[in-house]
Amino acid sequence: VTPGACGDGAIDEGEVCDDGNTASGDGCSSSCEPEDPVAPGTVVITEVAYNPSEVSDSKGEWFEVFNASAAPVSIQGWHLTDEGSDDHVIEGDPPVVIPPGGLMVLGKNGDLETNGGIAVDYVYGSDVSMTNGGDELILSWAGAEIDRVAWIVPPWPSVDGESMQLDSAAQDA
Repeated sequence: VTPGACGDGAIDEGEVCDDGNTASGDGCSSSCEPEDPVAPGTVVITEVAYNPSEVSDSKGEWFEVFNASAAPVSIQGWHLTDEGSDDHVIEGDPPVVIPPGGLMVLGKNGDLETNGGIAVDYVYGSDVSMTNGGDELILSWAGAEIDRVAWIVPPWPSVDGESMQLDSAAQDA
């Protein structure tokens, strides 16, 4: 991509957004115009492992998302945050895409040898940390909250090495 052109990652004169690629469907169109946000509930957080037992939290935290739509959803440029200071912009080359009806695991560490043996599809690193006593995960795109999960221990059960999972009947929430 030529510097100063749409897709170079910098908002230049005549551009409203520039997410570093020329793909549409990720919040910023191929002509660097904002796209309509994905509807809340299109991508749902289905499972959260905030307290691994095989490895430290800093190496083994992860969560899973489900694409409840019939179309692929690019999460390129989406924000992963909490109500505190955690903030990570999802970026990948190629763009990070969840297939229709598909699942994706996002985690702190993608190395099976050091993360407790979890197959991670996207690594967010140390930008986001989940607190064992209570926290939240928020997925947002183009300024719209798509999904969130929050927990407080107690009353949420907290067993080392066990994840929290959404009832499969609620995956279109």
